Amino acid sequence: DSLTEVNSTAEHKYYNYISDNLGFSIVNYGYSGSGYRSAYDDGHCFYQRMLNINPSDFDVLTIFGSGNDIKYLKAGTMPLGTANDYCAPNQEPTTIAGAINRTIEQYYQVSPTKPIGLITPTPWFAYCTGWRMNRDDALLMQNYADLIVEIGRIRGIPVLDLFQCSNLRPWDATVRATYYNENGVQDGGTHPNSLGHKLISAPIQEFVKSLIAQKTN
Repeated sequence: DSLTEVNSTAEHKYYNYISDNLGFSIVNYGYSGSGYRSAYDDGHCFYQRMLNINPSDFDVLTIFGSGNDIKYLKAGTMPLGTANDYCAPNQEPTTIAGAINRTIEQYYQVSPTKPIGLITPTPWFAYCTGWRMNRDDALLMQNYADLIVEIGRIRGIPVLDLFQCSNLRPWDATVRATYYNENGVQDGGTHPNSLGHKLISAPIQEFVKSLIAQKTN
């Protein structure tokens, strides 16, 4: 989503730090506003775009996101579902879980053997479940991140849970001022700045290294 897309929220993003450190070439499929289901109407949700990737361009693939899907849960227009939700290829997913599983199925269709890793979204201020936050929708992203972890578990796919372990705490005003403020432009606690991306690049880098170690071809 927008945390991966090249945009003005951060001059240096997590993949730039990883590329600097490890010398990797990055193929960036980021698209603002997208998610496993979000951006479906303009053809850019994760599972729609998955069939357009070229597996010869990369050795491993990571999917990072996306809090944008929470809007469906807030509006009640698509339920979260359960980790085993599945729909046939000629059907559209009816749950967020179904959209996640469809994304993975589409990936295996174009790249059946190359390692894939899932990364949960970092916490967003609008959906914080952190220290002493109390909002009616506070558990939505927590449940969403837990679902991604569970789907990875039952499908044998490594998952990095940045919702739980990013060290980004957007419920803290000092953290927002430090890690969500690029060139004097204050973000509302969703998009980390370059310093915030440096923070999350460390666990993502180790995660990517572990996927590279699984590569066999």
